[in-house]
Amino acid sequence: CDSPRALLALWPSLEAVSTDIGAPASTISKWAQRGSIPSEYWVALVRGAAARGISQVTLEALAAMHARPDTFTREACA
Repeated sequence: CDSPRALLALWPSLEAVSTDIGAPASTISKWAQRGSIPSEYWVALVRGAAARGISQVTLEALAAMHARPDTFTREACA
């Protein structure tokens, strides 16, 4: 989980992310392309991931990958 794209790929599909957080799949696809997820969706992502048993998605992991993407490591998503 070394980037927003990798984090979003933990879901079975962008449509599944969309269902979990209430944003259109096309918007989520753009986040993956840009390498950035708007912070107003972080809590919904964490909750959606938890409901699916995806433990790697945490507020800490999201904050770390957005604060300094050049120094983000996999450990923050472990």
